[in-house]
Amino acid sequence: MMFQDDTQRAQVCLALLRSLGLQRLWTEEGPTDEALRLYEKDGGHLSSGERSIFLLSWSFWTGCGLLNFSDLLRLDQARLEAVGALFSALAIGPLAIDHWISQHGADEP
Repeated sequence: MMFQDDTQRAQVCLALLRSLGLQRLWTEEGPTDEALRLYEKDGGHLSSGERSIFLLSWSFWTGCGLLNFSDLLRLDQARLEAVGALFSALAIGPLAIDHWISQHGADEP
């Protein structure tokens, strides 16, 4: 992947999950124990949109996952735009990813 390091990768995952109010599932070091349990249950109780973003985060973290591309196509407009912008940033490199992170609130409480 095009991430600068694992910290940047974790910040992307955290920003994605923060958009859903699920930031408790990730830290700067990676997925929490709750996230691990949810992954083992294929997203468990999460709604389809939450599950898609959660599994996308997991895919970024591990390089593999259970997410189907068609799941992303069912995201609401705002989340699909954010994911599209993230993929564009990935194609450009770490500085563009940092810019995406700053726009999507990884550091907000």
